[in-house]
Amino acid sequence: MSRRILRPLPFVLALAAVLWCAWIGVLIWKTPIVIEGITAQSTEAGAEPPRTFREVRSFGDSSVLGFLPLAIPVILAAGAALIARLHAPGFLAAVVVLFLGYVFITGFSIGGAYHGPAAVLAAALIADVMLSWKGWQAAEA
Repeated sequence: MSRRILRPLPFVLALAAVLWCAWIGVLIWKTPIVIEGITAQSTEAGAEPPRTFREVRSFGDSSVLGFLPLAIPVILAAGAALIARLHAPGFLAAVVVLFLGYVFITGFSIGGAYHGPAAVLAAALIADVMLSWKGWQAAEA
């Protein structure tokens, strides 16, 4: 396959990751969080019987930082798309590593939802490196 035909592949993959991250952010923002538990209190008069409770909250109500945790992956993926468009594999590698670090750090809460976009960004990086490789260019000449 011609290198010219494959040249936009890293950008297309990174753009797919941007859209995927935005979609995941909307889903997480809209999905209700159900909290259930049992509470027990003791007062000076004695212990009260345990009570069960159930709360339904949105992500916005539960998140101290608001929508920022959902915006960071979109911003990083958009930066990766811009860098992939410029065909700069070194900078793209830096942004992909930042994205993977974010997914790792937030892995116990929302980070698990971003494994797919992380894989797509890694594929965009591999494609960009392969298309920038001088050996590929020499083989086609």
